[in-house]
Amino acid sequence: MFLNQRTFIFLSIIIVAIGGIGTAEALNYRSYVFGTYEVIVFSYEDGTDLEVYGFGQTLWSGTLNKGQHRLVQKPYGPHVPEVYEVVGSRKFSVLTGALTYGLSGYYSMDKHGQGASTELYTYVQVRSSDPHDIQKFVVFAYEDGTQVTIEKDQGNGSYTEVVTNHPLDAGEHWQSQDFSNEYIHVSSNKPVSALSCYDTGYFVPSANGYFSGTRFYTYLARNHEGGLTYSPQDLIVTAYDNDTEVTISDCNVPGVVKWQGTIHAEEPHVQRFPLKAWMSL
Repeated sequence: MFLNQRTFIFLSIIIVAIGGIGTAEALNYRSYVFGTYEVIVFSYEDGTDLEVYGFGQTLWSGTLNKGQHRLVQKPYGPHVPEVYEVVGSRKFSVLTGALTYGLSGYYSMDKHGQGASTELYTYVQVRSSDPHDIQKFVVFAYEDGTQVTIEKDQGNGSYTEVVTNHPLDAGEHWQSQDFSNEYIHVSSNKPVSALSCYDTGYFVPSANGYFSGTRFYTYLARNHEGGLTYSPQDLIVTAYDNDTEVTISDCNVPGVVKWQGTIHAEEPHVQRFPLKAWMSL
């Protein structure tokens, strides 16, 4: 990693909203998320009482145990924008977007709103039938000696292991193209991030768990346009401080630097990649 200690935020060209944790009010945890059609609520603790509001009504209320989830969809009408309110008795996470009927790209967030964590629940969308689409579920490690266990849901809270204690060092990743319409549980001994890359466009978490920091790992997928044509992907780095030194490297090939330079507060740098890329910042 070749960054000074100034903080920057890193995102790609199209943003897909994902919701995190709100702050505690009285005995409740509250989150507001933007969406057009549906949200998925994940429980991290047993006995989590939840209520989901939207479109002027209560869309769902109930209790979830650790590892369970609830898909909540709007009851009628066109897919118009709406702000959903989710209230829980214990901490939870929320995912929103074109989830079960479309394609999106997003990183998971844990019950603390962190994008790098030792426990993450998330959803992987239906895999496209187009043989040219390259869609992946990816887990990134930030520290040497990381061991990752990945499980998929078998019945809303009952999981079966896919990999157990898979070893990863800093900058390495585990990936799969086999998931489709799956709820996933990721656990590890050191913080990791989990990317559902079934389309492009997402904020990227840093090693500190926040979406601004000094060290990032990510994947830029090939975006299929038809036939054998792929549209280029953009990596956008935005600085929060003047004299922020940035290095963009290939995390699969040590020593290969794609760009290195200095940017200033509020200044973006756009790095374009014609094909897929595994990047370290």
